[in-house]
Amino acid sequence: MIESELKVKVGDADVKASNSPTTTLLKHIIDALYSGTNLNEITKIVLVDNNNVERDYTTSLTFTSDSTLTVKGTITCTASYTVTKVRTYSGSNLYFETSVNFSVSVGVSVEITVTITLNFTGSIPAGAVYLRNLRTFFYNVLRNAAEASVLNITSVIFRIVNLETYEIYDIPVTPVKTRVSDTQMTLTASYTPNYDWGLYSVKVAAGSAELYEYSTFADGGRGVKVTYTDTITSSG
Repeated sequence: MIESELKVKVGDADVKASNSPTTTLLKHIIDALYSGTNLNEITKIVLVDNNNVERDYTTSLTFTSDSTLTVKGTITCTASYTVTKVRTYSGSNLYFETSVNFSVSVGVSVEITVTITLNFTGSIPAGAVYLRNLRTFFYNVLRNAAEASVLNITSVIFRIVNLETYEIYDIPVTPVKTRVSDTQMTLTASYTPNYDWGLYSVKVAAGSAELYEYSTFADGGRGVKVTYTDTITSSG
């Protein structure tokens, strides 16, 4: 889930609003997880007037990230008009659009802060989910510190204990990825141990980097298949 907040400062006046991700951004997130494509850096913030005309903008942006990604920019206005929307772009792709209502005049500076938070809810019953690199990689793509390929899911790793020897193994499996819709995909992976086993966790990785991990437990006998299925939905 993508959550975002917009803060605007015009002189002494502050404006705060919920910042809505577009379907383009939600699609690009799944594109990145599915095939490592399309998701790209934020490049521009634009003011839109009450006639839905894009007016002044800035491409001079600063980024900071930890548990959230913060994008800041200052726009110097060249005319007097009423601002009814603020748009955040990645190239020509609109990623966020927020409805606002404030007036500007020639020479006024508008300070804009966009705060973006990526949250992830797993779909494995009774399994706690831990974000490993997913959030960091996502923010790095949006801040032009990485390519979308860093998010491309390439393996599912089963952490399994051999109940006969108590040795623990990490078993990487190439998952079957299915694109359900523009904003949803499924993952399926399975492995059949030749010993009595217990499953400790399931990790989802892009290359050698773990994106997220489910801590769960299941067990089975020799020749019993362990299967992981998951549905990933991009939503705002």
